[in-house]
Amino acid sequence: MRTLVCLSVLFLTALIAMAQTSEFTAVADKIVNHSLEVKPGEVVIIIGTVAENELMEALYVSVAKAGGQPVVQLSLPFASKKAFMEMPEEYLGMTSTYDLFEARIADCYIYTGSVQDPDLWSDVPEERAAIARKSQDPLRYAYTLSHNRVVSLGQAGGIPSKAYAESVGVSYDELLAMFWKSVGTDFDKMLSNGKQISALLKPGSILKLTTKEGTNLSFKISKNEPVLNTGRTKDTKIDIGPTATYLPAGEIYVPIDLTSAEGTLVVTRFDFRGNQVENLRLKFAKGSIVSVEADKNGELITEFFEQHPESTKSLSVFDLGLNPDSHPLGGLNYISYEMAGIICLFVGDNSWAGGDISTGASLNFFQPDATLTVNGKPLVIDGKLSTPE
Repeated sequence: MRTLVCLSVLFLTALIAMAQTSEFTAVADKIVNHSLEVKPGEVVIIIGTVAENELMEALYVSVAKAGGQPVVQLSLPFASKKAFMEMPEEYLGMTSTYDLFEARIADCYIYTGSVQDPDLWSDVPEERAAIARKSQDPLRYAYTLSHNRVVSLGQAGGIPSKAYAESVGVSYDELLAMFWKSVGTDFDKMLSNGKQISALLKPGSILKLTTKEGTNLSFKISKNEPVLNTGRTKDTKIDIGPTATYLPAGEIYVPIDLTSAEGTLVVTRFDFRGNQVENLRLKFAKGSIVSVEADKNGELITEFFEQHPESTKSLSVFDLGLNPDSHPLGGLNYISYEMAGIICLFVGDNSWAGGDISTGASLNFFQPDATLTVNGKPLVIDGKLSTPE
């Protein structure tokens, strides 16, 4: 036992020596001490792929220095896909008992991840995906009873990779530089600006969204108050479930009244698991999708809805980007949630935002260059945030 303790101390000392020279040290310290505010004795689960090894080492050391108890879990995307496709459906539908146990003991989660193969999940049959989502129902319920704090590093496309940058037709170096710059944005300044905007999004407020591509949609904010993701979990607490923040930070999101959406949502380019859906047109009535049309691959969206509860068709979350250091690249090829003035609408599961739909099934649609009014007053004009009055 004494030998094991000595080896553990030597291992941690070696990690500290390596991470002190790591370019990720400052990022790790910000996540651990500012975003999560890790306390002595807390169990912190760090999850990532081999591509994030150096980052996970820096996170491990930062957690240990804060008095936390770091646990690293390695994600294996290619093995996960192979197992997903080859295991019998009866096993695919089993809930992970380990994940249920972990949800009870973990105080914090830190998710890292990058897309090394954008097409990896493009051939997944929707019926298998539906079985896997159903197996997560007990776990989703367990999370609603938990008080975990969660940080996810990597927005649309995760932490930039060369393969992902190539798939969306943008410069990898430019994407990577913008990503880390927007991770380092002044959280406090964003929080101040976000509070001004969120004050306009009161429960019952009527929002009107239009785009030059043909979106013409109105909907109403639910009874919930908006949630501000400005980099600290303590600012994103909802009534039930974990408190989570996403980095790069910079969003306001709020559930939508599930009976309120009326009109048409047009999405010129939508990536569905590596398959491009072109000119998707969704018509809403009384809050729910009543028709789906597209110029290409529209049947994938129709099949998705057929495999899930009717509530998956409900317009469920409104999301508005706030981060001044993040913006679209390659024309509009790369868009992410945190970009200032970018609007994203979700259908389906909104439990993560404090809503009432908890199915694990959802889709989200970006609306760049949109114009948005709140109770008749402009908040976004042609994709640019308007100064709140």
